[in-house]
Amino acid sequence: MRRLRPRFGWLCAEVLVIGLVVVAMLSSVGQAAPELALPDTAGRTRRLDEERGRPVVIVYEDRDATEQNAALKRELGERARNRALAHEVTLWPIANLAGLDFWPARGFARSAVERAAREFGVEILMDWKGEVARRWGFPAKVSTVVIVDRAGQVRFRHEGALSAAERTAFFAALTAVLQERP
Repeated sequence: MRRLRPRFGWLCAEVLVIGLVVVAMLSSVGQAAPELALPDTAGRTRRLDEERGRPVVIVYEDRDATEQNAALKRELGERARNRALAHEVTLWPIANLAGLDFWPARGFARSAVERAAREFGVEILMDWKGEVARRWGFPAKVSTVVIVDRAGQVRFRHEGALSAAERTAFFAALTAVLQERP
């Protein structure tokens, strides 16, 4: 049994290192954003690579996290209405619907997301399999906000509710991205 412990210890260390490398490869600030393609509430498939040349703000939430960044979403909406922000930035609200991709839950979930899209006046993308959370490393039950620049690099990422100071940092990062010309 003593012979197994050293091997087990090395195996655990190797698994930990591999896990850290995989986490580092996820959408960390300064790295290329992982590709994604999702259907929206209008029935189109949207692809992140099609947005190259234009900054993208991603707000990824499941039903437990929709209120966490309500202040940020309100401020984004106000800035989009009062300025040319809507013409300069693509907003991608993504609903994490993993676990609801079965009858009849899928129909109810889709209807709720479509109602929200009409209410907020923006198409919402739907992640039925939780693929974005897996590929990007987003936690469950947490609102995650990401800014992807024109070149497809992650420039800002925050998990959870943004405080007033963190919202200021978000808008400073967004302003910096907008001021960079291709």
